[in-house]
Amino acid sequence: MRSGAMAVLSWTCLAILVIATCYRLSKSDSNKRLRERATKIRIAAEQGDPKAEVALGGMFYYGEGLPRNYVEAVYWFRKAADQGNSRAEYDLAHTYELGQGLSKDYAEAVRWYRKAADQGEPWAQFSLGEMYYDGRGLPQDRTEASVWYRKAADQGLPNAQYDLGYMYSHGQGVPESRSEADIWYHKAADQGYEPAQQALGLRSNNLNIRGAFGLIGLSISCIWTLRAKPVRGRQRQVLIVSGLDGLLYVGLKLFTAFHAFKSALALNVFYLIENMAIGVVIASCVYFVTPNGIKLVVSISGIALLGIICLASERGIWHSISSLPGLFSLGGLFIGILIPTTFFLWLIHRNSKRAYEGQSN
Repeated sequence: MRSGAMAVLSWTCLAILVIATCYRLSKSDSNKRLRERATKIRIAAEQGDPKAEVALGGMFYYGEGLPRNYVEAVYWFRKAADQGNSRAEYDLAHTYELGQGLSKDYAEAVRWYRKAADQGEPWAQFSLGEMYYDGRGLPQDRTEASVWYRKAADQGLPNAQYDLGYMYSHGQGVPESRSEADIWYHKAADQGYEPAQQALGLRSNNLNIRGAFGLIGLSISCIWTLRAKPVRGRQRQVLIVSGLDGLLYVGLKLFTAFHAFKSALALNVFYLIENMAIGVVIASCVYFVTPNGIKLVVSISGIALLGIICLASERGIWHSISSLPGLFSLGGLFIGILIPTTFFLWLIHRNSKRAYEGQSN
């Protein structure tokens, strides 16, 4: 047995050594190719080719094939920018904004961003919009920021599409319009831009790891209690429901953390299921502690839901459930509570009726 364990350990160590050696060789080969590419680009850059100058500056900036050196990066960006290369103008502006390789200077950053933006460089248009939005290097002007965001957004830049959607959502520099905001959010979300997916609710940014582990622990303890002790009646029902429902809820939260929905309507259906999971736990606990309390929970949830529906009717019921916030709201939670509590109320009524009929017979 001991010799077998030693053999497994030896083979494991050998496998790790082989993998590490292969990784080192592949990385060394990759670095060699980058150094060769840097040499060729430097030759072209020294001959005054602006594209090569930008590329060489980028290699110094990111430390690819050459040691990272912001001062050298700025030198080559400036040489290309002086020849009117829009990408170099953007890169030079970016170094001024961050103070990399030279002193931070927002006014100079704006000047170079504008040069590149006027040539149609989308990242420069977006960055110029940010400078207007924050009021860095020039007076704050949200309206002008929206103009530059739109120029970049029209070229398909997801960051600009998201920011333009945000401005429509909050009425900053443009008339407030939820429908227009959703259009731009969806454009960015369709490119996989996570902040836009989160803004639409199509991707969750609210995975609580401690809460998830807590629910897993609760579920396991409920199931373990059922196995370890002879439990009967309402207590058994509550333990079964709470254990399975806790695991279901954790699964739902993990699903939303790593999955983006294609439409708000699909998302709202999902959140209805999630709210149902919460409602089942509430109904189970009330049913276990005081069955008569179910009537009170049903009444409160029903009244609150009617109030929310009356408010939603001003926008239209269909709009409320087919676009956000929709069911991703307090109304969804009340629906989630109302359905299972109504079921438990029916269950109590049925059991009471059977008990009465049994006594009569």
